[in-house]
Amino acid sequence: MFKKLFGKKPQASGGAEPPTPPGGQPPDGVIGEDDPRIEAGYRRLKAYWDAIGPSDPDVITYIINPQFQGAPAWPNMRQAYRVVRPPRSLIIASDGLSDPFVGTNMADHQGFGCEVYIEAPAFAGADFEALRASWAFALIEMLAQNVAHAGGLSQQLDRYGVLSMELPLADRFPPNWLTPGGTVGCLINMPVAGRSARIDDMPFGPVHICCVTLLTPAQTGEVASGGRQARNTLVAQLDHTRGGHTSRLGRR
Repeated sequence: MFKKLFGKKPQASGGAEPPTPPGGQPPDGVIGEDDPRIEAGYRRLKAYWDAIGPSDPDVITYIINPQFQGAPAWPNMRQAYRVVRPPRSLIIASDGLSDPFVGTNMADHQGFGCEVYIEAPAFAGADFEALRASWAFALIEMLAQNVAHAGGLSQQLDRYGVLSMELPLADRFPPNWLTPGGTVGCLINMPVAGRSARIDDMPFGPVHICCVTLLTPAQTGEVASGGRQARNTLVAQLDHTRGGHTSRLGRR
Protein backbone atom coordinates (compact mmCIF):
# COMPACT_ATOMS: atom_id res chain seq x y z
CA MET A 1 0.00 0.00 0.00
CA PHE A 2 2.76 2.44 0.91
CA LYS A 3 4.77 1.66 -2.25
CA LYS A 4 1.69 2.41 -4.32
CA LEU A 5 1.02 5.65 -2.46
CA PHE A 6 4.50 7.09 -2.35
CA GLY A 7 6.60 5.32 -4.99
CA LYS A 8 10.09 3.96 -4.45
CA LYS A 9 13.29 5.96 -4.76
CA PRO A 10 15.63 4.38 -7.34
CA GLN A 11 18.23 2.14 -5.80
CA ALA A 12 21.95 2.72 -6.27
CA SER A 13 23.00 1.70 -9.75
CA GLY A 14 25.54 -1.02 -10.18
CA GLY A 15 24.58 -2.87 -6.99
CA ALA A 16 27.75 -3.08 -4.89
CA GLU A 17 29.55 -0.04 -3.57
CA PRO A 18 32.42 1.15 -5.74
CA PRO A 19 35.86 0.30 -4.39
CA THR A 20 37.73 2.95 -2.47
CA PRO A 21 40.93 3.89 -4.34
CA PRO A 22 44.39 3.95 -2.74
CA GLY A 23 44.75 6.70 -0.14
CA GLY A 24 41.29 6.12 1.34
CA GLN A 25 39.49 8.72 -0.78
CA PRO A 26 36.19 7.66 -2.39
CA PRO A 27 35.95 7.84 -6.18
CA ASP A 28 34.40 10.86 -7.88
CA GLY A 29 30.68 11.20 -7.22
CA VAL A 30 30.72 9.05 -4.07
CA ILE A 31 30.15 10.58 -0.62
CA GLY A 32 32.72 9.56 1.99
CA GLU A 33 31.96 9.24 5.70
CA ASP A 34 34.16 12.24 6.47
CA ASP A 35 32.65 14.56 3.85
CA PRO A 36 32.40 17.97 5.62
CA ARG A 37 28.98 18.58 4.07
CA ILE A 38 27.51 15.85 6.29
CA GLU A 39 28.42 17.72 9.47
CA ALA A 40 27.23 20.97 7.87
CA GLY A 41 23.86 19.34 7.27
CA TYR A 42 23.64 18.26 10.91
CA ARG A 43 24.34 21.83 12.01
CA ARG A 44 21.75 23.27 9.66
CA LEU A 45 19.07 20.85 10.85
CA LYS A 46 19.94 21.61 14.48
CA ALA A 47 19.65 25.33 13.78
CA TYR A 48 16.14 24.75 12.40
CA TRP A 49 15.04 23.04 15.60
CA ASP A 50 16.92 25.47 17.87
CA ALA A 51 14.75 28.26 16.45
CA ILE A 52 11.68 26.38 17.71
CA GLY A 53 12.93 25.15 21.08
CA PRO A 54 15.88 23.52 22.86
CA SER A 55 16.66 19.91 21.98
CA ASP A 56 17.38 17.26 24.59
CA PRO A 57 21.09 16.34 24.65
CA ASP A 58 20.24 12.67 24.03
CA VAL A 59 18.24 11.36 21.09
CA ILE A 60 15.87 8.39 21.16
CA THR A 61 17.67 5.57 19.39
CA TYR A 62 18.24 1.82 19.51
CA ILE A 63 20.75 -0.60 20.98
CA ILE A 64 20.50 -2.63 17.76
CA ASN A 65 19.82 -0.79 14.51
CA PRO A 66 16.30 -1.77 13.37
CA GLN A 67 17.50 -2.42 9.82
CA PHE A 68 19.40 -5.44 11.15
CA GLN A 69 16.09 -6.80 12.42
CA GLY A 70 14.18 -6.45 9.16
CA ALA A 71 13.12 -2.80 9.31
CA PRO A 72 13.71 -0.47 6.33
CA ALA A 73 17.22 0.97 6.02
CA TRP A 74 17.79 4.69 6.43
CA PRO A 75 20.30 6.42 4.10
CA ASN A 76 23.32 6.51 6.41
CA MET A 77 22.13 3.80 8.84
CA ARG A 78 21.54 6.49 11.49
CA GLN A 79 18.04 5.94 12.91
CA ALA A 80 17.29 8.39 15.70
CA TYR A 81 14.60 10.73 17.01
CA ARG A 82 15.20 14.22 18.36
CA VAL A 83 13.20 15.60 21.28
CA VAL A 84 12.52 19.34 21.00
CA ARG A 85 10.85 21.34 23.77
CA PRO A 86 9.05 24.50 22.63
CA PRO A 87 7.35 26.49 25.40
CA ARG A 88 4.52 24.38 26.92
CA SER A 89 4.82 21.74 24.22
CA LEU A 90 6.95 18.88 22.94
CA ILE A 91 8.13 17.64 19.55
CA ILE A 92 9.49 14.22 18.59
CA ALA A 93 11.22 14.38 15.21
CA SER A 94 12.95 11.80 13.04
CA ASP A 95 16.68 12.47 12.77
CA GLY A 96 18.38 10.65 9.91
CA LEU A 97 15.90 10.28 7.05
CA SER A 98 17.54 13.25 5.31
CA ASP A 99 21.12 12.02 5.80
CA PRO A 100 22.99 11.60 2.50
CA PHE A 101 23.70 8.21 0.99
CA VAL A 102 27.28 7.45 2.03
CA GLY A 103 29.50 5.10 0.04
CA THR A 104 27.15 4.61 -2.89
CA ASN A 105 27.49 5.54 -6.53
CA MET A 106 24.09 7.24 -6.70
CA ALA A 107 23.96 10.52 -8.55
CA ASP A 108 21.49 11.81 -5.93
CA HIS A 109 23.02 11.82 -2.44
CA GLN A 110 20.14 13.66 -0.81
CA GLY A 111 18.89 10.74 1.24
CA PHE A 112 15.11 10.67 1.52
CA GLY A 113 14.83 14.46 1.46
CA CYS A 114 12.58 14.81 4.51
CA GLU A 115 12.22 14.52 8.26
CA VAL A 116 8.88 13.97 10.02
CA TYR A 117 7.73 15.14 13.45
CA ILE A 118 4.77 15.11 15.80
CA GLU A 119 3.97 17.87 18.27
CA ALA A 120 2.12 16.65 21.37
CA PRO A 121 1.69 19.30 24.10
CA ALA A 122 0.46 16.70 26.60
CA PHE A 123 4.04 15.45 26.93
CA ALA A 124 5.61 18.80 27.78
CA GLY A 125 7.98 18.08 30.63
CA ALA A 126 7.86 14.30 30.13
CA ASP A 127 11.12 12.43 30.68
CA PHE A 128 12.93 10.11 28.28
CA GLU A 129 11.28 6.88 29.44
CA ALA A 130 7.78 8.35 29.28
CA LEU A 131 8.38 9.61 25.77
CA ARG A 132 9.87 6.32 24.57
CA ALA A 133 6.74 4.50 25.78
CA SER A 134 4.25 7.10 24.49
CA TRP A 135 1.67 6.84 21.73
CA ALA A 136 3.26 9.92 20.15
CA PHE A 137 6.58 8.15 19.70
CA ALA A 138 4.86 4.99 18.48
CA LEU A 139 3.08 6.99 15.78
CA ILE A 140 6.09 8.96 14.53
CA GLU A 141 8.34 5.89 14.66
CA MET A 142 6.00 3.78 12.53
CA LEU A 143 5.39 6.61 10.08
CA ALA A 144 9.13 7.28 9.71
CA GLN A 145 9.78 3.61 9.00
CA ASN A 146 7.12 3.65 6.29
CA VAL A 147 8.67 6.77 4.79
CA ALA A 148 12.00 4.93 4.67
CA HIS A 149 10.35 1.90 3.09
CA ALA A 150 8.79 4.12 0.43
CA GLY A 151 12.08 5.90 -0.28
CA GLY A 152 10.86 9.35 0.76
CA LEU A 153 7.92 11.66 0.07
CA SER A 154 9.42 14.57 -1.84
CA GLN A 155 7.69 14.06 -5.19
CA GLN A 156 4.31 13.47 -3.57
CA LEU A 157 4.68 16.46 -1.24
CA ASP A 158 5.60 18.71 -4.16
CA ARG A 159 2.55 17.46 -6.06
CA TYR A 160 -0.13 17.24 -3.37
CA GLY A 161 1.14 19.40 -0.51
CA VAL A 162 -0.52 17.41 2.28
CA LEU A 163 -0.72 13.61 2.42
CA SER A 164 -2.56 11.20 4.71
CA MET A 165 -1.89 7.73 6.04
CA GLU A 166 -3.42 5.11 8.30
CA LEU A 167 -1.17 3.14 10.64
CA PRO A 168 -1.88 -0.14 12.48
CA LEU A 169 -1.43 1.04 16.08
CA ALA A 170 -4.35 -0.60 17.85
CA ASP A 171 -2.13 -1.63 20.75
CA ARG A 172 -0.97 1.94 21.45
CA PHE A 173 -4.18 4.01 21.25
CA PRO A 174 -7.50 4.05 23.13
CA PRO A 175 -10.34 2.29 21.25
CA ASN A 176 -12.18 5.58 20.57
CA TRP A 177 -9.22 6.74 18.46
CA LEU A 178 -9.24 3.70 16.17
CA THR A 179 -11.03 3.33 12.85
CA PRO A 180 -13.27 0.29 12.29
CA GLY A 181 -10.22 -1.33 10.71
CA GLY A 182 -8.15 -0.83 13.86
CA THR A 183 -5.92 1.89 12.40
CA VAL A 184 -4.99 5.43 13.39
CA GLY A 185 -5.13 8.17 10.78
CA CYS A 186 -2.88 11.19 10.36
CA LEU A 187 -2.12 14.09 8.05
CA ILE A 188 1.44 14.52 6.80
CA ASN A 189 2.79 18.04 6.16
CA MET A 190 0.06 20.05 7.83
CA PRO A 191 1.16 23.73 7.60
CA VAL A 192 2.27 25.34 10.87
CA ALA A 193 2.06 29.11 11.27
CA GLY A 194 5.48 30.76 11.55
CA ARG A 195 7.32 27.53 10.85
CA SER A 196 8.87 26.66 7.48
CA ALA A 197 7.99 23.23 6.07
CA ARG A 198 11.23 23.01 4.09
CA ILE A 199 14.91 23.78 4.56
CA ASP A 200 16.22 24.91 1.19
CA ASP A 201 19.88 25.47 2.07
CA MET A 202 20.84 21.93 3.09
CA PRO A 203 24.18 20.80 1.58
CA PHE A 204 22.71 17.97 -0.51
CA GLY A 205 19.43 19.57 -1.51
CA PRO A 206 16.14 20.78 0.02
CA VAL A 207 14.69 18.83 2.95
CA HIS A 208 10.97 18.79 3.80
CA ILE A 209 10.18 19.08 7.52
CA CYS A 210 6.75 17.43 7.76
CA CYS A 211 4.39 17.91 10.67
CA VAL A 212 2.32 14.79 11.37
CA THR A 213 -1.13 15.45 12.84
CA LEU A 214 -3.27 12.79 14.49
CA LEU A 215 -6.82 12.50 13.11
CA THR A 216 -10.00 11.33 14.78
CA PRO A 217 -11.62 8.22 13.27
CA ALA A 218 -14.33 10.40 11.71
CA GLN A 219 -11.72 12.66 10.09
CA THR A 220 -9.79 9.64 8.88
CA GLY A 221 -12.94 8.30 7.22
CA GLU A 222 -13.63 11.64 5.54
CA VAL A 223 -10.09 11.79 4.14
CA ALA A 224 -10.17 8.16 3.00
CA SER A 225 -13.39 8.69 1.04
CA GLY A 226 -12.80 12.25 -0.15
CA GLY A 227 -9.14 12.20 -1.17
CA ARG A 228 -7.28 15.40 -1.91
CA GLN A 229 -10.31 17.69 -1.63
CA ALA A 230 -11.18 16.26 1.79
CA ARG A 231 -7.58 16.71 2.96
CA ASN A 232 -7.53 20.33 1.87
CA THR A 233 -10.88 21.00 3.56
CA LEU A 234 -9.64 19.44 6.79
CA VAL A 235 -6.39 21.41 6.65
CA ALA A 236 -8.39 24.64 6.28
CA GLN A 237 -10.56 23.71 9.28
CA LEU A 238 -7.59 22.83 11.47
CA ASP A 239 -5.72 25.92 10.32
CA HIS A 240 -8.42 28.06 11.93
CA THR A 241 -8.09 26.17 15.21
CA ARG A 242 -5.45 27.22 17.70
CA GLY A 243 -2.75 24.56 17.68
CA GLY A 244 -4.59 22.71 14.93
CA HIS A 245 -1.39 21.02 13.80
CA THR A 246 -0.76 19.47 17.22
CA SER A 247 -1.77 15.95 18.24
CA ARG A 248 -3.93 15.60 21.36
CA LEU A 249 -5.93 12.64 22.62
CA GLY A 250 -8.18 15.09 24.46
CA ARG A 251 -9.28 16.78 21.22
CA ARG A 252 -12.87 16.23 20.11
